[in-house]
Order: sequence, then structure tokens, then C-alpha cells
Amino acid sequence: MTKRLCLLFTGIALLLVAVWWAFWPEHYIIITDITSRKVIMEKPVLPGDDLWVVFINSVEKLPVGDHFEINHDYHITFVETIYMAEYVGYIHQEGAKEISPGVMMIPYINKLMDEVTFFAGYQYKHFLFFNGDLIPLYKILHGGDLIQIKVKRRAKFLK
Repeated sequence: MTKRLCLLFTGIALLLVAVWWAFWPEHYIIITDITSRKVIMEKPVLPGDDLWVVFINSVEKLPVGDHFEINHDYHITFVETIYMAEYVGYIHQEGAKEISPGVMMIPYINKLMDEVTFFAGYQYKHFLFFNGDLIPLYKILHGGDLIQIKVKRRAKFLK
């Protein structure tokens, strides 16, 4: 009887661990082309993961790089922006500093964002880097497509 009880409790414990593992939520970064309702990328994220959206400003025709990070609460944080003209439409430039001739950076923005959205360029295409790896949006998107970047939480088994 004691052996059966021990096996029963072991089985129940293993079942509980399996259920806990399957339902324990993971956080994913999901990049979606809202226009075509197509998921471009979906990957698990950890605090400290970073994302760069690099593009050519449509007005000045100069490059801009926006840096985002996943913080300890799994929120997207707008960390900094680097651009080539200090009058490119940024309102709060008091923290801007020149990091090389004609190249400005606004560090320490630290703005929490529920999501990042932007329209894909018609003439100039966007580049997206996730943890240093290039996601070739320019091969996937059409000019004017609305892109959404969001972190979502869900159980592992729903992957």
C-alpha cells in the first residue's frame, strides 16, 4: 500500500510539474504587418533583448536609428535615437548630443511603449535588427504597410 501511495504521489507531482510547465507563460515579440494581417516574426524574448528600427527620414533623406529594449517587466522601452540632422522633427532635443560630425543622439529616452508602429517606406525601406540579427523587412513589406511590434505573453503550449 505504501509503495502504491508513493507512486501515486510521484505521478501526481509529475503531472503537476508538466501542467505548470505547459501553462507557465512565455513572452514573445511579435512583428505583424497589420495591413496584410501577416506575422513577420515571432520569437521568445528576455529582459535586455534589443531591437533597432533603422530607416531613411522621408523629409530630410537622412538615416535614423531608433533603439528599443525589452525591460525587466517585458515592456518595450524606447531607449535612444540616432540621426543625422538635429531638426528632423524631434521636439525634445535638450538631451541631444553630437556623437560624430553631423550625427546626433538623444540618449536616455526610456519611454515605455505598449507597441511600436510605423508605416513601411515607399522609396526607402526599413531595416529591423533584433539582438543584432537583421530582419529583412525591405524584402517582405510594401510601401505604406502598417507594421506593429508588440510583446505578448502566453502559455508555452499555445505556441
